[in-house]
Amino acid sequence: MLGISSKEREKRIFELLELLRLETEEGQPFPLENTPPIRALRGETVRDVVAIVHRVSDGKPIWVSISGASIRTPMGKPQGCVTTLTEVTAMGRPRGGNKAEGLDE
Repeated sequence: MLGISSKEREKRIFELLELLRLETEEGQPFPLENTPPIRALRGETVRDVVAIVHRVSDGKPIWVSISGASIRTPMGKPQGCVTTLTEVTAMGRPRGGNKAEGLDE
């Protein structure tokens, strides 16, 4: 879905997030510290954050819904996270429309 090669999958989460060019619904750069994976690493459970991701292979923008949750130690301390991305491009603009380049119909 994201056009990431097997070599690129080995990158750390920060590098991968920068590679994906994640944007808000409004087409603005998504602040790294507010992305669902980083929030999940801080211990938050994040559900259905809609964003725009530019595929690595061809730069094509796609709409995704992102959810994440932390993986905790037996003592409850976050030690990692699980993040899911669900493509929602076919559903149209999930919340209020977006004028980002390449997304207008």
